[in-house]
Amino acid sequence: MLPDFQRAFVWSQKQSSRLIDSFLKGLPVPPIYLFKNLDSHELLVVDGHQRVQSIANFFEGHFGSETPGERQTFALTGLEEGSQYEGLTYRDMKEQEPGVDGIDDIEEDKSLPRNGDVVPSAL
Repeated sequence: MLPDFQRAFVWSQKQSSRLIDSFLKGLPVPPIYLFKNLDSHELLVVDGHQRVQSIANFFEGHFGSETPGERQTFALTGLEEGSQYEGLTYRDMKEQEPGVDGIDDIEEDKSLPRNGDVVPSAL
């Protein structure tokens, strides 16, 4: 859940693509900070909303807001010249044989909180 103090999603497709590219290359990515409301048990994004939304968009295969009957496909763009990932979608990567190095690591990353996971409190 996005708290009131968080800004709306503002990253461009290029910025989001570069985040995904960082995961694929195994580069360090800043952590995402969550707060668990003890009354409602909701997880609130304190820091990292742009990253969380970028990851969700990539896996969903769409980028930006949906307009009636139309939504932009999320294909990686703006990467380094000659990148093997340029122009690919998540679906493209999953369909490639034998597969693109790193894509399963993102999908199976057990360090990311999932629905129902207890997130340790640092407060």
